[in-house]
Amino acid sequence: MLKDETTELEQMRKMLQNSSQWVGSTREEREVVHHKQCPEYWIEKVPCQIQTGYEYYLFNQTDSWPDWYDINLYHDQTKLTSIGGINLNGGRCFSSTPETRFFSVENSGFPLMYKCFIQGSVRFALHEFFYSGMEWDEQYAHDCFEECVLFFRNKEEQCDFEKYVQLNWSRRDELAGKVWVPYFETVPDYDAANLSEEYENVQVLKILQQEFRATATGKYRNLLP
Repeated sequence: MLKDETTELEQMRKMLQNSSQWVGSTREEREVVHHKQCPEYWIEKVPCQIQTGYEYYLFNQTDSWPDWYDINLYHDQTKLTSIGGINLNGGRCFSSTPETRFFSVENSGFPLMYKCFIQGSVRFALHEFFYSGMEWDEQYAHDCFEECVLFFRNKEEQCDFEKYVQLNWSRRDELAGKVWVPYFETVPDYDAANLSEEYENVQVLKILQQEFRATATGKYRNLLP
């Protein structure tokens, strides 16, 4: 991305923090919103033609059917970035998709995977932008989704947390005993047991994140969920 595009994207991220300043329209399956004062900044939300599969965080929703979107951010006719989007619980709530993160832990033949949002990122700004909190069913789907992803203040906290996990992952099975795992229905071409394990791993990580923040000498206390 060129320097001027990076600057425009950061400006757009700041604008997204006030959703009341955006207006738009929907035509068939394409939704477009633009900024009231600076209409050269606009967002296009269209169904994704590539991604069709399942993620573990869909299975604690009442309706786990995947419904993926592309969220395209523009300045004039220049596309600044494209980020995935997901309809949650049958379209009752919409969010940008979380970042996928992999890192190594001891005594595991595979990297540990989790999904996250980092405060200050465009991805996180879009997650908040699309949430109104006006309807109970939207709140429920939103809260269920946030139960399945991790939130970080910045990359520094994320890296420090991963170091903490590497030192404590030997307690994984013990902590998993405290975790509730929803029913993972069988879907074609997907291993329900693997999806269930991904869900359980993230719940263990959330427990470890609470410990990490409580023992980090106040540095990361009282932050995001």
